[in-house]
Amino acid sequence: MTAAGVAKSVPIYLGEFNNDAGNEGKQSVSIVNGLFLGQMLGTLLKAGVPMATWWLAYGSCDETGDYSKKLYGWQHFGSEGLFSDGLPDPYEGCANTPKIPGGTAFPTARVTALFASEVPAGSKVRAVTVPRSLSSDVRAYGFAQTKGYAFVLFNNTLKATAIDARLSGSGKTSFTATLSVYGKTQYDKSKENRWIGPVSRSLGTVGTTVPLTLPAYSISILTLRT
Repeated sequence: MTAAGVAKSVPIYLGEFNNDAGNEGKQSVSIVNGLFLGQMLGTLLKAGVPMATWWLAYGSCDETGDYSKKLYGWQHFGSEGLFSDGLPDPYEGCANTPKIPGGTAFPTARVTALFASEVPAGSKVRAVTVPRSLSSDVRAYGFAQTKGYAFVLFNNTLKATAIDARLSGSGKTSFTATLSVYGKTQYDKSKENRWIGPVSRSLGTVGTTVPLTLPAYSISILTLRT
């Protein structure tokens, strides 16, 4: 844009992204695509992109994508949608799915809703660093809010990972902490056709360093309130 003489004041809009533009396989409705979407949201906010859209909310289903055993997921269908539009649906090419009522949230919708609830509009991006030893496993994003902070933490591995979430430069030494998690444990219930949501718990009063164990394949959002 700079090379083309476009002013820096012109906003960027990223439209219609997803993990794959072809036939969707099992990872599209697994925790894998949920984590991809969540990290895209963090990256877009960090880059200052003010608007983006996911393709798509409802619709899109097929049974002809990639179902390799090398990929993580339990389903025998794929979808670009955040929500089921009422399955099975032979008109969409999905005649052999379990019965999944319209409006049922897939992992992509669960991650989007969790991110939006814990990092509301008006949150300000803050710098976050990840130790080199964890850089291939963990991604982290930080936000300042009206009365505190939020760490959005992704574990991109199939093993639990211990970390210390450290806050510096806030001028505060005591916070009320909560932790919300959505990951492999919740997604795996879909093997029984149970599409459950995230879990949250209070951590009580904490200081500026909070030891955490990030579950396998998960997004964890630590909020610190003053």
